[in-house]
Amino acid sequence: MSATNAPLRALLPFLPVVLAFGCGAGASAKPWVVTPAPAPVATVAKPAAVDPAVQAARVKRMREWEAPAMKTFHVEMPEGILALDVEGTAAPKVECAQQKSGSPLCSFTVELGKDAEGDAHSITCSAHWGDLALPFGIMVHESLGKFALEETPRVAVSWNGGTEGGLVATFYAAAGLSSEQTYLVANAKLAVRYTPGHTLFCGDIMGGGEKTFGRVVQKVFETAKVKGQNDRVVSQIAYRSRRGDAVTGFTYGHIRKDDDGFVEALTHTSLEADDKNWDLRDFTNWVSRDADGSVSMHRKGYFEGVKAVAIVTAKPSEGGRLRVKIDRDGKTDAVELTPLAPLGTELWEAPSLLRVGAGTLPSHRYAFPAIADDGEPTLRYSELSRIKDGVVEERIATHGAKSKTTETSQRNELTLDAQGSVSKQVSSDSVIERLYLFGGPPALKAATKPPAAKVPPSKKK
Repeated sequence: MSATNAPLRALLPFLPVVLAFGCGAGASAKPWVVTPAPAPVATVAKPAAVDPAVQAARVKRMREWEAPAMKTFHVEMPEGILALDVEGTAAPKVECAQQKSGSPLCSFTVELGKDAEGDAHSITCSAHWGDLALPFGIMVHESLGKFALEETPRVAVSWNGGTEGGLVATFYAAAGLSSEQTYLVANAKLAVRYTPGHTLFCGDIMGGGEKTFGRVVQKVFETAKVKGQNDRVVSQIAYRSRRGDAVTGFTYGHIRKDDDGFVEALTHTSLEADDKNWDLRDFTNWVSRDADGSVSMHRKGYFEGVKAVAIVTAKPSEGGRLRVKIDRDGKTDAVELTPLAPLGTELWEAPSLLRVGAGTLPSHRYAFPAIADDGEPTLRYSELSRIKDGVVEERIATHGAKSKTTETSQRNELTLDAQGSVSKQVSSDSVIERLYLFGGPPALKAATKPPAAKVPPSKKK
C-alpha cells in the first residue's frame, strides 16, 4: 500500500533551525536533523507467490489515484496573520507555535479521503515567518527521508497567479522504499510559495494524487494572504534558471526597510539531475545595511542535502579592511582582507549597472564573501564592463587571502532593463530569466554639507 505523510509532520518542528545563521549564529548551530519516522504500516507485500504482473498493476492503480472535487473551506491563523482557502473533506485544524525569534510557525493538514486500498490521503502545509526564506532543497530532502526516487524529478518554477504574487516552485517524482518483505509506494509532491518575509510549504509523499495535489495547493497559494506582508518592502525579485528547456532552479529575494537601515534576503535552489542521480542544493544571502546603505554584515549560507555545509560572513573591520569568517563543521576560521571594492549585491548595485550599460561609467566592481578553492574564507568580485547598450559582461574574480592578485573564474552576459536590474543572465551552461520585479534599491539622500561661509569681498585700495 501507500506510504504515509509521517515524515512531513516530523519535519515541521525543525523548520526554523536552518535560519539561525541569519540572526548571528554560524554553521555550528544545530543542523536540520530529523529522526526518521517509524516505518508506515501501509505496504505492498512481496511474497514470492504473488504474480509480478498482478503486483505491478496494483502499484499502477495506487499511483493513478486522484481525489474527486471536494468542499472549499476558509482558514484563518490566529490574529489574522494568514488567511487562505483550501479544498478538502473537512475543515483543517491549524496549529501554531511561537519560535525563539518571536515569529510564529503554523501548520495544518488537509484531509483528502481514502483510496480503494483504504488508505487515507492528506496534504501537510506549514507557514513560516522570517525575512530569510526556508530553503526549498532542505525541505524536499527532509520530506523524502529514506524514500528513493524512481524517476528524474520534475521541477517547475513560476510566478504565483494570486493577488499577493510570490515565487512558486514544485517538485514531483515517483518514489518508493523497498525491503525484503514490503514495498512502500510513494509519489513525492512538494511545493513552496515565497513572498517577502514568508514561506508557505505544502507536501504529500503518499502514492498517487499528483493532480489532486496540484489543484489543492494552487488554491492555497493563490488565496493565501499574509498580514503585513509588504510592510516596508522596497524591492522584490524572482528568477528561474534553465539549461536548455529543463528548469534547473530559481532565485528569490527582497529588500526591506527596518528601524536601523535595510535588510536584503535571498534564497537560491539549484537542481542537478541525470538518469541515475539527482540533488537539490541551496544557497542563501543575507545583507544588513545602515541607513546610508553601507553594509554592516554580508552573510552567505551553503547547504547540501539537509545540512549547512558552511556559513561565510564579511563585516567591516579597522583601517578599511573586512573580516571574512567561515563557520564549518563546528570550527571557525577568519582572515582580514583589504577589499578592492565595497561589499555589494546585484540587486543593490542596479544604478551602477545601468550606468555601465549606458556607457556613462566605464566599469564597476563590487565584492562579496565566498569560499576559495582551498576552502579558506575570501572575497570574490563582480567586475562589470559594457558590451553594448543595455548589455554588460560580468567577470567573477577571486581575491586570495595570501595574494593581492585576482584570477578570473567565470563570465556571464547580463541584459539590463531601464532600471539597471538584470532581466536575463547567460552563462556557459545555463540561462537565468527574470520572472518578476518590484521596486529597486532605495534612492538614498546624499549627506548634505553645511553651506560655505560667505567671504566678504576685499576692498579695493
